[in-house]
Amino acid sequence: DIPVAFASQLSADEEGQESNGHRVHQAVRLTKEKTKASFAHAVQSPVLRKFAVLIPMVHPVNSLGRFSVVASHTVRMLLYADTIWGALFAAALFFGVSGEAVSIASPEECQKSGIPVFKCAVVAFFSFLASTFIGVLLGLLHRRRFVYCSQWPPAWREQLLRRWQLQDRVLLLLSIAYLGFCMTYVGLFLATVSERDHDAFLTAAGVVMLKSWVVVPICLACMLACLSSVMTKQHLWFAEIEEGLGLTQHL
Repeated sequence: DIPVAFASQLSADEEGQESNGHRVHQAVRLTKEKTKASFAHAVQSPVLRKFAVLIPMVHPVNSLGRFSVVASHTVRMLLYADTIWGALFAAALFFGVSGEAVSIASPEECQKSGIPVFKCAVVAFFSFLASTFIGVLLGLLHRRRFVYCSQWPPAWREQLLRRWQLQDRVLLLLSIAYLGFCMTYVGLFLATVSERDHDAFLTAAGVVMLKSWVVVPICLACMLACLSSVMTKQHLWFAEIEEGLGLTQHL
């Protein structure tokens, strides 16, 4: 991720107005030497420089608008919306089944006072974990890899494309159905609980968004920047990463 982040950051202004097809064409024309040099530069850069470059690269909102030859914007938007609304659904489900929420029709003496901030934060944390797991499961339907099929018969290529198209349709159907279910449940929950429970749910929702937009990107960027800083060209990881990127293969 680090060499890709640096390469994207350095060429962002030049590629801003280019078409997707031209971007792919440029990526194909990248030489192994340029990629290897970019990787070495990324490893040797200061930690703060790496952190500043990685923050926008790992942020979920920025990743939604980034060009990808693997997943379309629609698929990425749906998966991210499933993750966020899944977390809200899990939080509403917890408040509803735990007996914490009070119905709006309950007598006034049954109403509770105060917002359990710590409990809301804990609920938000586990709700986000559960929704992330579900999002990963849905994302398995859209696993893609580069397939070198120049020597394949046309029937094999068509079969592969049909399988991918079927997986995409199933993913879109399940994602939209799951998203609609989560939104409906959250709406019904908010319509039937007291004002105090509204505030508690909104507190949990705020923690979910804070974790998704601030905490996770910062922690991930710090971890990647620190891990890359311990590497040198003599480090075992350096050679393994170069091999994984295909930089040690002779063309």
